[in-house]
Amino acid sequence: MTQGRVILLIIIAAVVGIFFTFDLGQYLTLDYIKSQQAHLDAEVAARPLAIAAAYFLVYVLVTAISLPGAAIMTLAGGAMFGLWWGLLLVSLHTSFANKNRPMPRKTRMTRKHRSKTPIPIA
Repeated sequence: MTQGRVILLIIIAAVVGIFFTFDLGQYLTLDYIKSQQAHLDAEVAARPLAIAAAYFLVYVLVTAISLPGAAIMTLAGGAMFGLWWGLLLVSLHTSFANKNRPMPRKTRMTRKHRSKTPIPIA
């Protein structure tokens, strides 16, 4: 493993550890989002670009590390920014995530390996 991968693994482990240690999952519940709706609406009205950028970064972090609450984050985007802006932010995330995801290498099986591969019977 290269040094860069080790550092990335340590950072991911630290983020996951912080998430569960400080119980940050309590903020990614539908009840919490509903209780903060008025405050979130006021923040979005005051600073729409800053809040949209913060939402996008948190959404990327939550989904990239597969933390619980990604579905709630999707719903929160629609609640905070409205249907079309929420859809745009979530779609941008999806496009960004799929574009930067490493594709698996295609491997080529030789005849020697193919003959040893069991064929499932349906």
